[in-house]
Amino acid sequence: MRPCRRPQGPQGPLHDLRHTCASLLHEQGADARMIMEVLGHSSIRVTMDIYTFVRLDSQRSAFDRVGDALRADDNGPHDDNGMSGVLVAD
Repeated sequence: MRPCRRPQGPQGPLHDLRHTCASLLHEQGADARMIMEVLGHSSIRVTMDIYTFVRLDSQRSAFDRVGDALRADDNGPHDDNGMSGVLVAD
């Protein structure tokens, strides 16, 4: 009799699919509570801290949107002494 091996999917252990599922749901805008319930967690914190990650292309896309917003701000009127978009403490 051969010893049992851990089940493996096409690219790794089946448990990795939980991380993939959580990350893809998060990336597609799924609510954190829904992801938590899909994975069967009792805490949203566990779901968000351990099971989700942001892919590099998503990070780049987010920074591109910030750049677009800053460039769009540069195209507006320039009567603000260069302070457009700058937060100023009261």
